[in-house]
Amino acid sequence: MLFVVALWLQMPPKSHVLQEGFHPTPFSAEQIRSASVEGHCSILLMHPMDGDAFLTKVIFRGSDPETAVFESQNYDLEGNPMGAAQTGSASWADLQGHASFPIQSTELSEETIDSVMGKKACWKYVVKNAEGSETFWFAKDHPGPPIKLVSQRGELTQTSMQMLMIGQEP
Repeated sequence: MLFVVALWLQMPPKSHVLQEGFHPTPFSAEQIRSASVEGHCSILLMHPMDGDAFLTKVIFRGSDPETAVFESQNYDLEGNPMGAAQTGSASWADLQGHASFPIQSTELSEETIDSVMGKKACWKYVVKNAEGSETFWFAKDHPGPPIKLVSQRGELTQTSMQMLMIGQEP
């Protein structure tokens, strides 16, 4: 007797596909908008290959149904500001589009990772190109940017990022 076991992966819904030949994005524009209310804050630890590690704090400010408005500020690891805070804006659809990757060069899977914020079930996108790859981990319970990113050229890590905190502004 032969038993077949099917593993059902919980991938992002097909309704998140923005264009033919691309994987679905982890979150819709509406999910990102709903999660990114006034004062919503992310703190990221950045490790560039050719410089010192630093923190980036991103806070959503004054957004509306079509457009996200955010402020970002870099800090050294002691918490001292590095330069002036920057204000920017983007449509919610543009923010969703940042995670739209071609099927032909991208592997999409699920992975649970240990993070500073605890164990996180993630969608993992590995985007390959001629120079190397970029790997993005999007926490299923945190619509928005990836909670981890690794950019590699060959075997050499160029940049890595880890989200340290997500929630309302501290």
